[in-house]
Amino acid sequence: MVNLGASANWGMWGVHINGWSNQSGTPNFPAWAKPFQKNNWQERGVIIWDEQTQQITHCQAGQMLKVLQDLKATDVWKQDGYVVGVPAYRIVLPSGRQKKKKQLEPSKSEEKTGEGWVLTETINLTPDQTALLFDFLEKSATTIEKLAEIESIEAREKLGKAYKMILEWGRERMARQAANGETNKPPASPVERKVMPTSIPAGQYYSIDQVAEICRITPKGVKKWIKKGHLLPITIPGVGMLVELQELNRFLEKIGQPVIK
Repeated sequence: MVNLGASANWGMWGVHINGWSNQSGTPNFPAWAKPFQKNNWQERGVIIWDEQTQQITHCQAGQMLKVLQDLKATDVWKQDGYVVGVPAYRIVLPSGRQKKKKQLEPSKSEEKTGEGWVLTETINLTPDQTALLFDFLEKSATTIEKLAEIESIEAREKLGKAYKMILEWGRERMARQAANGETNKPPASPVERKVMPTSIPAGQYYSIDQVAEICRITPKGVKKWIKKGHLLPITIPGVGMLVELQELNRFLEKIGQPVIK
């Protein structure tokens, strides 16, 4: 097992890379940190910490490659700094009060707390801190790319397992319905079955929400591209629409955005 770790400590804050969860060589867990943050400290990925805010942020390697691309593409951070955090999709559950006021214009506070992608566990880096992080990421790019490849392989395996579970659940549900007499149609014999099994080509796939995050628009915007034929997904029963990596890169090149390696 190769140790893909690296670290940098600038006093009150720093960054380290864990090639494997709970690997040997991980920097000592800081005394100021809270016990629940230990998992973030040891988890595989890129860990950024800040003693002043007592924040430990665990980032996926693929996410940090995007951060590196952002820092290369613009120098706005040299004046404004940069915010790192963990992407999360926020879902707002409607309440009775909101339903009564659905005809009214949303307030500013409601707009700010609406559904969509947000950053959690954030650390606000100054321009000087961002420059140090930029240098660290550039020097560690090869290591981060290897970790991102591992993440990609694991994501495909998890997608395959999820798809298999959905199919098994569907078959079990149909069997229960047949056993309970909930359908008038008798179960077809294997010889009579005419439904072809759904297959998915080998490759790397992204959900609509992931494509939206990459392109920095809303999932609704991605669906509009698909409806207009600009982006061609595949549809998996029980899963929804997925976009294959080559198709996504073709589209990213077309709209002038960096492709995914």
